[in-house]
Amino acid sequence: MIRFVHFSDIHVFQADAAWKPRDYLTKRLTGFFNQKYLPRGKQFREAVEVLKRLVDDLYSRKPDMILFSGDATTLGVEEEFAIAAEVLRVGAKDAPPGLAVPGNHDYYTRHSYEAGLFEKYFAPWLQGDRVDQHTYPYGRQAGPFYILGVNSSQPRRWWWDSSGMVGLPQLERLKRLLQKPEAMASPKILLTHYPIALSDGKPERRHRRLKDLAALLEVIREHRVGLWLHGHRHKPYHVKPEEHQPMHALCVGSGTQESLWTYAEYTFDGKKLHIEHRAYQPHPKRFEKVNNIILPHEIH
Repeated sequence: MIRFVHFSDIHVFQADAAWKPRDYLTKRLTGFFNQKYLPRGKQFREAVEVLKRLVDDLYSRKPDMILFSGDATTLGVEEEFAIAAEVLRVGAKDAPPGLAVPGNHDYYTRHSYEAGLFEKYFAPWLQGDRVDQHTYPYGRQAGPFYILGVNSSQPRRWWWDSSGMVGLPQLERLKRLLQKPEAMASPKILLTHYPIALSDGKPERRHRRLKDLAALLEVIREHRVGLWLHGHRHKPYHVKPEEHQPMHALCVGSGTQESLWTYAEYTFDGKKLHIEHRAYQPHPKRFEKVNNIILPHEIH
């Protein structure tokens, strides 16, 4: 018996973050306008408060591991990373071990990516086996499972482009990581930000999709990865296995978006995967169980 908690897309926003002249020439300008004056800002206006309740709830449940699939921030500024890491208690002595990957908002601009802000603030949740000391991908044993953290996010210039890419170098390292004895001997779980498909099984729109999805699927199919966990989309859903994608894929949704604010607890009992979704209730301001799903197939 082992339990993981999984959350994503918390989108911490800091309106008073310091700006540099270069920021006015990036998508950060349109992102700030969207957050400050358009509906998206209202959807995440209570993000930090709800995140505090989420942390209280999941820590009280004492999971074996915390899984975070990215988008800690809104604009990828350092102040947002600092707030998110503090509220999440990343690296706290009494915290369960964590495993994280960045989302596209964490690499919102090239500066966010090159400065390594996600890697700086989430370093305690980025520990594991690596290939040639590259940060991604990495793997970690958790009970009987081997969990793979793959970075599917890249900085994009245009405000409308939120597509992702793993990239050939990382795919080659992933192949080598999957050939390690501990990975070969264990059922494997992939954690990344981007999904396989939408909730109806159809592909993401071109400007939002993982561009090298087919190449990643080829690698994880060859090495029998049994479960794909992700965020990016803000409503939870389950994509069932198909011939070209022979693994379950679970989107956990957003932990802090108004009216959706959900996270998941996964319990593996050796034969079945039990998925409990816990959602925030504005009254009485706490997370509670909203449904329970059982996947009857063992994760190979």
